[in-house]
Amino acid sequence: MTPVTRTSPVYSRDLADDICAQLSQGCSLRVICRDTTMPGERTVRTWVAQDRDGFAARYRASTRRKGAASCYSEALAARICAALMAGRPLQRICRAPGMPRHSTVLRWARRDHHGFAMPYAFARAFGAQALGDQMLDIADDSRGDWRIGKRGRMVRDRQHMARARLRFRLRREQLARSMPKDGGTWELPRDFSPASQDCCRTAKSD
Repeated sequence: MTPVTRTSPVYSRDLADDICAQLSQGCSLRVICRDTTMPGERTVRTWVAQDRDGFAARYRASTRRKGAASCYSEALAARICAALMAGRPLQRICRAPGMPRHSTVLRWARRDHHGFAMPYAFARAFGAQALGDQMLDIADDSRGDWRIGKRGRMVRDRQHMARARLRFRLRREQLARSMPKDGGTWELPRDFSPASQDCCRTAKSD
């Protein structure tokens, strides 16, 4: 069998910035370069030695900074999927300690990093449904809409109703922001199978 040779990508500012971003988040160069869309370690070090487009200084600065996690793992993917399935916004998830940046998660999904794209789409679709269910519950729940007034009569609890309207509106806005930018909806791929839900099942069982 003829061995498959790996072709390193050509240097670009965006690619160099991507490498620096992952380095600054605590990921090692070796782990970054395992991604088949990334150049090899030797290529990156050559860019540093040649100081391509001022890359040397940015590279060294990135290796000194430590931030959020950016190295992919099944456990981390499971935590992200579990939070998305509960209807939590991705940006809020990524602000939690030990979580990767918002842009990192989107890159994993866009590049189908370690098969992350399909569980991510599942979690997004499930999360959108969860938000819709929450909105229906808020709209149908009339408990607390009335209270006993000073004269012993039933009066509308305007503060409670205003709070319910706010909860409904915030979920509606969150749902709108979480929708794909092309105006569509989150749908599962046609070739979706239960096996693709592994990380989501792991998350739900934790």
